[in-house]
Amino acid sequence: AVTVDYTGGTKTMTAAMVLAASAHEGVQLQFMAGRRPDLVQVEAGSEAPLEMPGHLLGIANLFALARAQVARRAYGAALDTVSAVEQGLMAAQKAGLPKAPKSWRQRADFWRGWLSVLEAWDRFDIRTADETLARALKEGHAWAEALARGGFAARLRALAEERAGGPGPALCEDLWLNAERRGELGLYDDAIARLYRLAEAVVQARLNRRHGIRDTGRVPRARVPEAIAARCDPRRDPLMGEEFVTLPLVRALDLLAHLDPADPVVAAWPREEGRFGLPGWQSARNRSILAHGFRPASRQDWNEARAWFDARRKAFWEDALGRPTAPQLPEALP
Repeated sequence: AVTVDYTGGTKTMTAAMVLAASAHEGVQLQFMAGRRPDLVQVEAGSEAPLEMPGHLLGIANLFALARAQVARRAYGAALDTVSAVEQGLMAAQKAGLPKAPKSWRQRADFWRGWLSVLEAWDRFDIRTADETLARALKEGHAWAEALARGGFAARLRALAEERAGGPGPALCEDLWLNAERRGELGLYDDAIARLYRLAEAVVQARLNRRHGIRDTGRVPRARVPEAIAARCDPRRDPLMGEEFVTLPLVRALDLLAHLDPADPVVAAWPREEGRFGLPGWQSARNRSILAHGFRPASRQDWNEARAWFDARRKAFWEDALGRPTAPQLPEALP
């Protein structure tokens, strides 16, 4: 922690004026400089205005803003802020204004690379994030090495490999962490929508990894028992002539239970009178603007949904991964 202390009075007014000037566009800030041979006073008649680089004060504030945004794991917003820094430096150069320290450009470049990986990862563009990081590691970028030291490069590589083979436990874990980041930002509708997708992904991952059914939206009719298929909408591929079934969440659970009644996901999912039911938190999701209604989700709705999954992490993905849930993505710029 760094604390800057100074005497009050005119110094306080001066500091306040500089902060106010740097907070507004088009305000010229200048310092009245003069010769001062001693500590008593400035030599009379030697005063002359010296323009201060007010534009640089504004850019410096953007660096602080980017740090604050990453502290909330708002990687996209932080990346936009770094872009504003770069644009400000370029505009100042074109206008012939005093140059910023070289380290500022280096810092912006460093943060842009680091944030480009986390921003893509945060919006599920796993392939782009993985390729960007792998290329940067090969080129020896320090920001990429910082991510690798934190174990994030290995996690991203494993997630990318799994995504190529269809849903699995690593994807479920990543969805959980992604939903938690939305919850931390107060985006409860978004967070709960991700948890609903996680519920689907948990079942899809088991069907894919244990039974070779990669797509529940297109399951070969021959693999679905009549009792389950009768409650779905069978379709036929117009080109191949093959009949397939689209399984919604509960029907996918039914198929998983048929294939393996002892599956941990089957055992962990609540039932009513022998039938799988939708969890209580889903009613909040159904009333959400992201589903079928207009009611905003509340913090309580989010906490209930989160608690439901938190109690089932072991069965849903931790046992399959052979370890506890991975730490959240970074909350501090390197």
